[in-house]
Amino acid sequence: MKKVFGSHSEVCHIWAQQNQEEGSANNVYFCGRVIFSYGSHYEMACIHGNAVLINSRGYSSSTGKHTGHVRSAVSHYETIDCPVVNPNGDIDHNSNIDHFRETIEGNQKRALTARTRGQCYIDRACEAGRDHNSYIALFDLESVRIDIDALFSEEAKTRIAAQVKEESRKAKIRREEKAKELSGALNGWKAGNTAHAWNFNSLPVVLRLYDGQVQTSHGARVDIEDARLLVRELQSGRDISGFSFGATTVSKGRCSFTFFSSHFCIIF
Repeated sequence: MKKVFGSHSEVCHIWAQQNQEEGSANNVYFCGRVIFSYGSHYEMACIHGNAVLINSRGYSSSTGKHTGHVRSAVSHYETIDCPVVNPNGDIDHNSNIDHFRETIEGNQKRALTARTRGQCYIDRACEAGRDHNSYIALFDLESVRIDIDALFSEEAKTRIAAQVKEESRKAKIRREEKAKELSGALNGWKAGNTAHAWNFNSLPVVLRLYDGQVQTSHGARVDIEDARLLVRELQSGRDISGFSFGATTVSKGRCSFTFFSSHFCIIF
């Protein structure tokens, strides 16, 4: 039976099928119902019947990617996020239940004070409540079910939604004002004004002829005669890779060079 697999995604799917006892792929491996990331110290997930407990404890970016593969592999299971994925006794169960309740309470507080992400915190609190109820049902625990609908009053939901809407409106006005201001500065730059305090990189590249140079709004500068020579080479259909003029060298149709210790590219 094959035990070493070619990718993290593959080994996660093999584990989810539960047709063999062990398997591995680089830094991910499984033994029975439990799958690990980087070692036995981090149980990434554990299968319990038709449900999968997924580790909610903090993890590195690479383990985060491994967890993403696990979630994809168990999309047909019910999933519950908690800190102890293979609980053994009351201490572990209490740890997980405390986690659910602390997550709910924390997101309740954040939802009531957030300016723009109130609905996000409502959703997180409700998800933790659903995880709590699914968990106690899975292990047949004597714990009071959480009433999801009672986590936030209708008045609170309405107020939070209004706050999010108002902040979104204000943000839209700020973006529009910024775009108008930036557009005005760009028009001034095209007319010959300096723009040292502005960054036009969020806008499409604009060219201008100024002070004997072809200049771009992203900071590139080429002498006019050099630019004309390059255009003629392009129009002739020649391969201009490696074409040089001054401090400029062309690579794959791009004219790249250094100006004031910054790297820029222009396309003719």
